[in-house]
Amino acid sequence: MTLIKRIYSSSELYHDLKSMDRNNFSYEGAAALQEYLEELDFDIDYDPVAFCCDFAEYAESEYEALAAEYSQEFGAGDDFDSEAFISWLQDQTTVIDFGGGVVVQSF
Repeated sequence: MTLIKRIYSSSELYHDLKSMDRNNFSYEGAAALQEYLEELDFDIDYDPVAFCCDFAEYAESEYEALAAEYSQEFGAGDDFDSEAFISWLQDQTTVIDFGGGVVVQSF
């Protein structure tokens, strides 16, 4: 059975994900994602499990590991340029920037 629900607010989105034992998003990440979805200007119905598979949140401290996962183009350590990586990532997929991290649509 598929669970479909209309999302009305970022706090509802956050609490729905937490009630399912999904720790994929901080409150700030869920709020940024909700704002992005509202900007798309159409009704959002979603399956929370699939939603967690489609988007992931990364803190700024995780950018280097994320780069290693998606691209050999970016070096590690002192050579890593997080701004260049995020710019490259934005060319590949949806990247929702918020204070302290990003929400990335899987690709």
